[in-house]
Amino acid sequence: MSSQVPNYCVRIEQGDGPLKEIVSSGERLVIGRSPPADLVIDDPDVSAIHCEIARETDDFVLRDLGSAHGTWVSGVRVREVVLAAEAHFEIGNARLSFGQIGDAASAEHLAALIETPFKVAKGRIVSAFEREYLTAIMAKHGGNITAAAHAAGLDRVHFLRLLDRYGLRKTRSSRPPPKTA
Repeated sequence: MSSQVPNYCVRIEQGDGPLKEIVSSGERLVIGRSPPADLVIDDPDVSAIHCEIARETDDFVLRDLGSAHGTWVSGVRVREVVLAAEAHFEIGNARLSFGQIGDAASAEHLAALIETPFKVAKGRIVSAFEREYLTAIMAKHGGNITAAAHAAGLDRVHFLRLLDRYGLRKTRSSRPPPKTA
């Protein structure tokens, strides 16, 4: 794929940097604490050159580049993993999202959906929306459940149930192990 149309986006959902997101069609995107990283994250627990997203044939691979504190997907430290069309990962104290953009991802997604009954497909779409919405609103409110629930127009108990349904409520046992200096 050598199309110059941007076909993936990496966004800082939680954390800071000069840019909050980068849209690219490049073969490789480097993420780290300082230039020459393409996406810079202001966090002392992020290595100068921490990880990369690389296009390999039809897949995008998230690869740790020997960072001190690791690259985490769903609470598991990874060296290299093929990313889904939409994915979240953590480096240092930052939470990032990856998403494919464009016709290829949409066509692949639609092809998978039409192979399932309508109610199942609808449930998957609603679940994906709810998960993304909850992730974004929690990030916007710095993890404050009460503030996020209020902003979402939901009572706190219902909001907590939704967080639990998608495994988004941070508990002591679900957090990555503490980092040592």
